[in-house]
Amino acid sequence: MKKLLLLGVLSSVLFVGCKKTTTPTPTNQTSVSARIKTMKYDSGSPFTYSYDASGRLTRADFDDSSYTMVEYTSASLITLKQFKNNLLNSTYKITLNTQGYGIYVENVGSKKIDTNYFDANGFRLYEKNQVNIVENGNVTKRIFGTDTTYYTYDLTKLNTIGNSNMGSPSDGKDNQNLVISSKYGAKSLTYTQYSYEFDAKNRVVKMISSYYNNGVKSQKDYITLYTYTD
Repeated sequence: MKKLLLLGVLSSVLFVGCKKTTTPTPTNQTSVSARIKTMKYDSGSPFTYSYDASGRLTRADFDDSSYTMVEYTSASLITLKQFKNNLLNSTYKITLNTQGYGIYVENVGSKKIDTNYFDANGFRLYEKNQVNIVENGNVTKRIFGTDTTYYTYDLTKLNTIGNSNMGSPSDGKDNQNLVISSKYGAKSLTYTQYSYEFDAKNRVVKMISSYYNNGVKSQKDYITLYTYTD
């Protein structure tokens, strides 16, 4: 999870291709209202998330004695305050569009303003001119120039580890289902595979990321662990 929560929104409104296909009914009908309490990367210490009565993120504590406080200043403005060792380190103001997505991010100290982009469906883009191809509520291709990244999903499993599950929908729309692979080019042998373990409520409690280069596993698996507020 990025430290600048609610800031990782990079998108543009260009083109979204859609296909009509038959979608399997997910076997885990977990509500997107599920909130993640902790997230732990591999052997590190867990990140901890706190929410208000509406399920919005109010605080994120990280593994290096830093934390971020989130203030909902108005319907169109979010203020982030980052602290290190209990001292205010930086402040950001995020301007939301009418869909509630963060389109402008201002560093109050430096006055630098970054512009973020979303496609017509609200999915994030990593470059302004990127194109998302959406099928069954999931981004299956990200196209930027001559580069294309392909994604596949388990259509029987709902995504319970998205932005909404961390109380930060301003980061953009979530994929409906869990991604199981990403590949950097149609014929590429460089790809990542994802597998999951679930709790009794069919929520993701463990994600295993496996990386391959030229078809051969290139490093040890990367593990992310999740707990929930209930």
